[in-house]
Amino acid sequence: AHIHGNLVAGFTSPDGWTGYGIFVFNAVSSGIVIAGNLVGTNLAGLAAIPNDDGVAIHNSAGITVGGSSAVDRNILSGNAGSGLSVYKSNQVSVKGNYAGLAADGMTALGNANVGLGYTLSTNIQIGGQTPGEANVAVANGGNGISAGGESSSVIEGNYIGVLPDGTPMGNTSHGIGGNGSTVGSGMRIGGTA
Repeated sequence: AHIHGNLVAGFTSPDGWTGYGIFVFNAVSSGIVIAGNLVGTNLAGLAAIPNDDGVAIHNSAGITVGGSSAVDRNILSGNAGSGLSVYKSNQVSVKGNYAGLAADGMTALGNANVGLGYTLSTNIQIGGQTPGEANVAVANGGNGISAGGESSSVIEGNYIGVLPDGTPMGNTSHGIGGNGSTVGSGMRIGGTA
């Protein structure tokens, strides 16, 4: 299944936690691709119309968020919670997205919490070794990227707290930080194995 080219905005709930823009739940070996969407913004991708969390992936496997081409880039910005939240999932690829940045690639449009985050998940790939695979995580109210409780995951080649042209645009908390869980074995941040 492909979720592509959508404007997904304004999904909030009274509890402030379950109004997900895009929610993937119990999708095992699904092959779902989430690409080219505006999640938490207006149609121009320049102003916030927040969801609680932009994209939430729970208890799922085999999900791709974004891609190496600009047409696949999701704008996961302006949300009241996190841009992306992955929980108890496996084999999730997150590449080429903006989290906390407007569609113009220059304007801060932070999520109130984490830019890209995952918890109790394995085999998560955030970024990659080619320029098109870099996520940009800037101007968020929490960590740029939040990782915890996972194993065999890789965070590499991303722009965190800085734009690709070198312009500083920090996150309020850490660039890459834990989210209350213990970082698991086999985790790699940057470089090559």
